[in-house]
Amino acid sequence: MDALNSLLAGELKGRRVGVYAAGPEPMMISAAKGARGLRVPARVSLEQRMACGVGVCRACVVDGVGPHKKTGLLRRTVCQDGPVFDINELAGW
Repeated sequence: MDALNSLLAGELKGRRVGVYAAGPEPMMISAAKGARGLRVPARVSLEQRMACGVGVCRACVVDGVGPHKKTGLLRRTVCQDGPVFDINELAGW
């Protein structure tokens, strides 16, 4: 994370860049917070247990920041709405 933050704040500062993260959730949260602090767009690829794969069982939900466009719910299904999310769509990121 130090290397990413150093790149974003150093030689990539002012350039058109984005952060794409996959891996352990704590690492993705750290990358997201670093990107947000520098106003760099970021997306994360989430992994959740998925029972049905079509969003009916709600087993793979994550918290969103606002109402979903289709359902009006604050939760997002990883199987249907993701698995890649903009960090600004997720609560706590």
